[in-house]
Amino acid sequence: MKKLIALALSALMLLSLVACGNTPAETTPEVTEPEVTTPEAPETPEVPADNVIAPTVEDGTWGAAFWADFQSIVAANKGENSEVLANALLAAESGAVLMPMGGAMVMPFEPGFLQGFTQEVTGFKNCALIMANAPLYPFVAYVFEMEAGADVKAFVKSLNDTYDLRWQICVEAEMATIGAIDNYVLAVLSPVEAPVVEGGNTDTITPAFAEGSKAEALWNEFVSYMENFGSMSLAADVVDALSMGAAIGNVEPETEALDLMVTIDGFKYEIEGHNNAALLKAGEMSIYVFQIDAGMMPDSWGDWNLGSNIPEGTEAVWGAYGETLILMINTEA
Repeated sequence: MKKLIALALSALMLLSLVACGNTPAETTPEVTEPEVTTPEAPETPEVPADNVIAPTVEDGTWGAAFWADFQSIVAANKGENSEVLANALLAAESGAVLMPMGGAMVMPFEPGFLQGFTQEVTGFKNCALIMANAPLYPFVAYVFEMEAGADVKAFVKSLNDTYDLRWQICVEAEMATIGAIDNYVLAVLSPVEAPVVEGGNTDTITPAFAEGSKAEALWNEFVSYMENFGSMSLAADVVDALSMGAAIGNVEPETEALDLMVTIDGFKYEIEGHNNAALLKAGEMSIYVFQIDAGMMPDSWGDWNLGSNIPEGTEAVWGAYGETLILMINTEA
């Protein structure tokens, strides 16, 4: 009996040991961290630094003055349209000199053919024109606002490639000022020097007359009259005064006021662009007097309408006192 009990106990112990050996060890389950994906921040468009395309202009010129004012105006008016900038430019020192000449105006312009350019101008968001009210004055300016992302450099190049300083028939501008700041573009076609009108223009262009000729005597009387009464006289007043002068001699003079388109026999084309004109005829002599608007360039106007217009073989000379010009035909004797 004791043997049976001992065998039973031994069997139980063996089973117990086997069970213990097969029990898996306790393990801590491996914790897998979930993958965290940080979403990419949306791209912030780059804000370009101020993009300046400076025009090639000499210091002291009217174009340089416009560019200097334009830089200040853009800095103070970013986000405004071209018309706002153009009005500010007209009020600035460079633009204000247009006002005594009869004023100037600012007006919006659509893409297409613009004065002063030989091809259509397109690709801008909006545009404003600055134009002098004085007819045939060689000045025009534009302020363009470009669309965001537009190729401003290419636009400026196209303007530089297609401007025409002689977009008007009778007069010619002398310089082009074309540049850009950010998405604003300035284009100015103008004389080199700003007009000076205070006190009146008393510059003279002396005719190429022969010494001792009738033309010289008439010129001297013309200058004397202009120095004393020119600021209050029309062309008709000038020819009336010359008709009573000694230079005419004993010939019975005739005077008449002329239209704004003057045809002279033998001349290549009609004379235009003046605001009043008159004629003095005395025998074979013909003396024409023309007045142009203050601020216009008598040398350019006179050279085109008078000097280069005189037919070969015609005895004629011309000169100017301020904005009053005189053409003397058959006065060299």
